[in-house]
Amino acid sequence: MEFLGKILSFLWRCWFVYLSTIATIFFGVFFVLPLSIRDEDFAKAYFFERLWAKTIFYGSGLSLKKHGFPIIDESHPYLIISNHTSMMDIMLMLLINKKPMVFVGKKELLNLPIFGYIFNRMNIVVDRKDPNSRSKVIRESIKNVKLGRSICIFPEGGVPEREIMLDSFLDGPFAIAIMNKIPLLTISICGLKEILPYSYCEGKPGLVDVYFHQTLETSRLNKTHIPEIKETCYEMIHSQLKRYYWRKERGWPAK
Repeated sequence: MEFLGKILSFLWRCWFVYLSTIATIFFGVFFVLPLSIRDEDFAKAYFFERLWAKTIFYGSGLSLKKHGFPIIDESHPYLIISNHTSMMDIMLMLLINKKPMVFVGKKELLNLPIFGYIFNRMNIVVDRKDPNSRSKVIRESIKNVKLGRSICIFPEGGVPEREIMLDSFLDGPFAIAIMNKIPLLTISICGLKEILPYSYCEGKPGLVDVYFHQTLETSRLNKTHIPEIKETCYEMIHSQLKRYYWRKERGWPAK
């Protein structure tokens, strides 16, 4: 029975890769790339990015349940942070955020065919080995905030090992929020790590629970507050993950 489960998971992963490839070529090459040339067309390009994300997410048999709805002031951008669980996180964040935003992602993403090129055109790329990369990220973040775009960062800096519930946070996202004086919106992603783990013979369709936490203002903060606000956001996500898995172990629905 276990062998059959692995075969089914492998076939599902093949479908996920096939669908992702077709969707990336179709939406990326024919819509997102042409519309990413001019800043004036960014919102249109972002619309097709969201269609790309919806196609892959729902086409892979995943469903979404949102919990908590903070009051969002759409007159200004946000710094959005979340735990990093799988390669599907980018699609999920696009799906739940209608307002145009950019990601801050690692240079390694550029190695992915087609997707890497599109990501570089639409988002901010950081190279942790390059000492000049930090100043570039800051400049790009200021530019995008002035254009009214939110910024999304996964503060763990990568997907942690499976046994790690939540890895330590980097200072960068919180420094960017404080520097730009934009509110922090913290989001917890639950269940996606089990749905799409980094293993070819594991994975399955399923429900993803997303929790929106209280927004935090940064307008009166400075760089000395980074450790404090980083700890606050970490505790928001960590506490939610512990509650989620505690209920799951007992067979109780997410709440």
